[in-house]
Amino acid sequence: METGLDLSQLTKEVLLSTDIFGQFWNICIWDHNTGTNLQTYKNTSTISHGLSFLRDDYMLCAIHNKPYILYWNLKGKSQQAKINTPGFINCLAVTNCGNYIAFGVEEKCFIYQSHSGKLVSIITRHLQNLTCIKFSSNDSFLITASEDTTILVWDFADLLTVENEYLNPVYTWNNHSMRINDLFVSPTSNRVISASSDQTCKFWNLDSDKTFSVHTILLKSVPNRCILDNLESNLYVGLTDGLIFRIPIKSILNESNKMINENAEDMSYIGHKQKINCLAISLDDLTLASGSEDATVRIWDTLSRQCVKILKHNGPVTNLEFKPRTFFFNEEKSNSPLLFSRYMIDKNVDSSISVLSKRQINRLCLEEFLGNSSSQDICHEEYFELKSKYDCTRKINEKIYNYAIDKILNSS
Repeated sequence: METGLDLSQLTKEVLLSTDIFGQFWNICIWDHNTGTNLQTYKNTSTISHGLSFLRDDYMLCAIHNKPYILYWNLKGKSQQAKINTPGFINCLAVTNCGNYIAFGVEEKCFIYQSHSGKLVSIITRHLQNLTCIKFSSNDSFLITASEDTTILVWDFADLLTVENEYLNPVYTWNNHSMRINDLFVSPTSNRVISASSDQTCKFWNLDSDKTFSVHTILLKSVPNRCILDNLESNLYVGLTDGLIFRIPIKSILNESNKMINENAEDMSYIGHKQKINCLAISLDDLTLASGSEDATVRIWDTLSRQCVKILKHNGPVTNLEFKPRTFFFNEEKSNSPLLFSRYMIDKNVDSSISVLSKRQINRLCLEEFLGNSSSQDICHEEYFELKSKYDCTRKINEKIYNYAIDKILNSS
């Protein structure tokens, strides 16, 4: 019996892209095979590492130079809503289960319960701005990377239950000598890959007690993005000079340190003129998408390394992601509650029955830090005095770090 339904559309992938200007759209959905613009989400711009999905219900993006997150309901009618944050966001991540949202504001990592809007934990162990936040495939670990050259691995269950002053990271990886630009966490294995401005990519193991990297790849240019294909047979590295390298994993398994020659044309994708900001690979590993500061997205055939399509943008491209077509083009209605909502129990009803009667938008305020005693003047004075000392110390540390880096780089 013929139903008139094109079954091939159910598994067809589309490509999402964002750029930093957001003049024509905030998020654009493409048919990457034809270069057709299928749908756009407008009104603002998205930062790098600022696009995430809460299961298949919501799409979230962190806004450039704005203290909030925008999200869209992907089921039924697309409606834009806002989540207020305590500052400008550096990076954003969502647990695979969809229950928690984590984002970085300066050097702090805030963790919220997605549907209740409850602030669960604040991580303050980094000394400089966060650059990337990732969750492991089973949500057991939260991984944070920073400009202070350190990667911290946290037991996520401890973050939800242990007081912050007693909490320590499971692993502290500090073998990099300059800022961490990107993290890739394998969805199927225990591998973590970091790309740093010290011109290296390092492989780490979540199941190992070792505090040093398993493998190190040395490059002649700074790697800005890294990603493994779905079979984890090839590593793709996007450099600041516009090149993309494909590095077979089997070629580095027997070497702890490997130098990659930029003249290796048999593994490079040549076409971009400026820094690579994002990489994405299709489910079949046959199509690679790359976004650059040159305001273009290039679609590559991974086997031949040929560019088959160029998608032009109005500004530097910040995020790319392949998603099933049915994520965005479906008629299914959403039964999920609004994100970051708080509910009061109606006192006119039997107290044994919880009734959702009033929604309150969550905002991070002074009370979130001080607790119930925040109304006392002494607590206010102590809070602002400590905050002033902390800000001063942070600025001094930043100056010392920049001075040391400048001396190291210019010593030769």
